[in-house]
Amino acid sequence: MGGLDGMVSAANLSWARFDHFSEVARVGQSVTVVVLAIDRDRERVSLSLKDPEPDPLVAFARSRFGEEVPGIVDRIIPPGVVVRLDAGVHGLVPADD
Repeated sequence: MGGLDGMVSAANLSWARFDHFSEVARVGQSVTVVVLAIDRDRERVSLSLKDPEPDPLVAFARSRFGEEVPGIVDRIIPPGVVVRLDAGVHGLVPADD
């Protein structure tokens, strides 16, 4: 990008969960990104690989709000149970105190 380094942080790689960066992108791959910030002093550009795609949670919420939906328990964590509802959409069922 004109001699500047661009970086995509882990949080801006994908809407979906991933275990390793290689599941999202590989060296030499051509990608479309959104420029989030430019640091002229450090000559760096913050980028997002996920932002060119719509947030799957927004589309899911618009189409399924108020409905009872099936899900798969993805993991159990101290605040409750994480349930996979759709591709890229997880929800937290809080544990009772």
